[in-house]
Amino acid sequence: MNNFRKEIFINKDTGQVLSGKELEIQYLKSKNEALDRKQKGLDKRKKKEAFEECISTRLGAFNFTHYSETLKLMETEGAEVDSAFIFRFIYLTTFMDFDNVLRYGAKFRGKDKLIMEVKDLGEVMGLSRNHVTKFKQKLIDLKLISIDDETGTMTVNTKYCHKGKLKNSLKGSSIRVFEEGVKELYRASNSKEHKKLGLFIQLLPYLNVQHNVLCNNTEETNPAEIKPLTIQDICRVLGYNVKNARRIEKDLISITVGGKPLMMLHWHNFAYMYSINPRIFYKGNDIESLQSLINLFDIRVRG
Repeated sequence: MNNFRKEIFINKDTGQVLSGKELEIQYLKSKNEALDRKQKGLDKRKKKEAFEECISTRLGAFNFTHYSETLKLMETEGAEVDSAFIFRFIYLTTFMDFDNVLRYGAKFRGKDKLIMEVKDLGEVMGLSRNHVTKFKQKLIDLKLISIDDETGTMTVNTKYCHKGKLKNSLKGSSIRVFEEGVKELYRASNSKEHKKLGLFIQLLPYLNVQHNVLCNNTEETNPAEIKPLTIQDICRVLGYNVKNARRIEKDLISITVGGKPLMMLHWHNFAYMYSINPRIFYKGNDIESLQSLINLFDIRVRG
C-alpha cells in the first residue's frame, strides 16, 4: 500500500499527473459522495412514504382540484356560476374514481362501487328536483361532466380535477381536496349555506403551499417572510365591501368540520392572519408542516 501511494500515475486522456496517495483520496471522496447521495435518496423516499401514510391515515382519500380552471368559469360565466354552484360541483367530485367516473352506492371497504346514475343526483345532492335538473344541465353545458348515452355513466372533466399523480405543470394551480371533509361540510349545511362554503374556493390561490396560511406570497416557506392577507384583503378577493369585514370574518371562522374550525384566526398584539384546515384543502408535501397543522386544528379551545 505504501508503495502504491508513492507511485506516479498519468491520465492518458488529460495528461494529469497524480500520485497513488492522491488517487486514493479521490477514490474515497467519490465513494463517500456516492454513499451520501444514496442516503439522501433513501431519506427522501422514507419522508415521502411517511407523508403519504399521514395523508392516508389522518386525512383520507382526495382528488386534485385544478382551481385555476374552476375560477375561470366564475369569471367568464358571471352570476351563472356562483360560489354555491362551485361548492356543489366540488362536493360531487368527491364521488369520483381514478377514471373520473362518478360512483355511488353498494359500499365495499369504504368505497362506492356502483356507477352513479342521473337518477341518483337528487339523493346525492340533497336538493329539490328543480334545482337538481338545473344543476345537472349546467354541468353538461359547461362541460364539467359528460354522460354516456348508452351506459348513463357520468364522467368528470379532467380539466377541472382528477385523481392520481399530479403533473408538474399543474402544481401551481391545483390542490388536494379531501373527500370526507368536503362531504361532512356539505351534509351538515343547507342549500342556502352553499354560497358561503364556496367562498373558500375563491381563496385557494392565496393559500400558502406549506403552511396553509392565506397570504400574498404563497410559495414562501420561511414563516418569517410570509405576508398574510388581512380580512380587508379577503373581502376584496371575495368581492365584498370592506365595511362588512368583521361580519365576513365572523361568518368564515364560524364554519366547522368535525367540530373543528374550517378557518382559524391567529391574533397577537393587533396583528393577525388566517389559516385553513388541512382536512379540507392542502397543497404541500412537507410532513412536519402537515402534522403541525393537523395538530393545531385539533386543539380544543375552551371559552
